[in-house]
Amino acid sequence: GDGNDVLEHELSAALTTLADGVTPRNVSAADVLAAAADRPGADPFVRRRRATTASLAAAAVVLTVVGVVAINTDRSDQLEIGAVTGSNGPATSDEAQVTTSVVPWPMEVADETLQVTGTRIPSPDPDAQSPLEHFDVADAPSVPTITGRAPDGSPLTVAPGAPRLIVVVAHWCPHCQAELPALRSMLTDGTIPGAVDFTVVSTAVDPVRGNYPPSSWIRAWLPDVQPLVDDRLMTAANALGVTSFPMFLAVDADGRLLARGQGQLDADQVRELVGDIVK
Repeated sequence: GDGNDVLEHELSAALTTLADGVTPRNVSAADVLAAAADRPGADPFVRRRRATTASLAAAAVVLTVVGVVAINTDRSDQLEIGAVTGSNGPATSDEAQVTTSVVPWPMEVADETLQVTGTRIPSPDPDAQSPLEHFDVADAPSVPTITGRAPDGSPLTVAPGAPRLIVVVAHWCPHCQAELPALRSMLTDGTIPGAVDFTVVSTAVDPVRGNYPPSSWIRAWLPDVQPLVDDRLMTAANALGVTSFPMFLAVDADGRLLARGQGQLDADQVRELVGDIVK
C-alpha cells in the first residue's frame, strides 16, 4: 500500500545518506531504518515503523552498498552542454516506461577521470535542419581514443580497429529511454550488423533524476553490452562533441567519424548511419 511505498522511498534515501561517497560499506537493516526515521523530513509512517519493527533490527540483515557516488550538482558550463535532452521529437515508445528490478552493477560514475588521446570532435551545428550529418572521408574528424571502465570495473577502451557505432545516453533522458528497446531490436534484426562494434556511453548521471541507476536500465535492455561509464566531468561526452541525447556516432575502422545523428532515431536513420561505415 501507500505506507510500503513511503517506506521504500525513505529507505532508499537513507541508503544514499549512509553510503559515504564511493567507499563500500556494510549497513545493517537497523541502521538503514534508523537513518530513514531520523532523516530530516522523514515521513511519520517510517518513524512509527521504526518504533514497532523490533524484529527488523534484531535480524541484523547486512546490506552492502557498493559504488554509490556523490554527484556534484553544481554544474559548470561544460556540464550544462551535456544536460541538453534530445530534440528529435517527443519519446513515444510505451516500452520506455518499463521499470526493472535488476540488481545494479557497482559503478554508475567513473571514480577516475577518463583518459582521452586525440582531439575533441567538433560539436554539431545547433541550427542543422537534419538530425543526421555525413562527412567525406577526406574531411572526416578523427575520433579520440577513450579509455575508462565498464560498470563492473573492467577496463574498456573505445579505439580504432573495427567499424563502430557509438551511442551516448543519459538515464533521465526520455528519448534515450525510448531508444534503448529500439536498439535492442536493431541489434537482433541486423539493422546494426555483427561486423559493427556497438558501444554505449553512459553519461550525465544524476541520482536525483529519473530512471536511476543507469547500469540497471542499460543491462535490462542490452544485456550483452558493457557500457563505458563516464566520469563526473563528462570527459567522454565532451571528447565526442556531445550536445544532446541520445547522440549516435558512426566511426570507420580507421577511427574517422563518417556520420553522426542527434536525438531519437528510427531504424531507417540508424541503417543510414551504419551504411557509411560498412560497405
